[in-house]
Amino acid sequence: MRKPVEIELSTSGANLYIFFGGIAAGIAIPPFEFYNSSKIINENKIFIRDFSQCWYQNGLPGISKNINSTAKYIRCQIEEIRPKKIFFVGNSMGGYAAILFAKLTGNGEAIAFAPKTFISPILRLKHKDPRWKKQILATYKKASLKIKSGT
Repeated sequence: MRKPVEIELSTSGANLYIFFGGIAAGIAIPPFEFYNSSKIINENKIFIRDFSQCWYQNGLPGISKNINSTAKYIRCQIEEIRPKKIFFVGNSMGGYAAILFAKLTGNGEAIAFAPKTFISPILRLKHKDPRWKKQILATYKKASLKIKSGT
């Protein structure tokens, strides 16, 4: 079953690691990034992936509809788990999400590897950044459709 979130709680874990998936890069279903490498950490973990591959702009299917409602969902999980420390972790698009949701929830620290922190056409042109053109154009298109339909 395709699910955007996987939660693994540890009976002895005091902290919470929230891992965000990046660009799938040709893989049909984006993986839960850091899933295997995080097995050495005996802490609470939440794995989140963006099926729409739109920098988490469209929310998580069945959970949230946009960035703000995703942040609300994450805050609820944090309140339920009640960790001592929170670490938001991601690579590329997931690094962007780690920084974004650490800020929006007002909790924890972001650990971001090579974060893709902007997708605006002006900034991409200014910084001569042609990476992920297909995914970014799809993000623009989906955002435009939402604006036109009023959702």
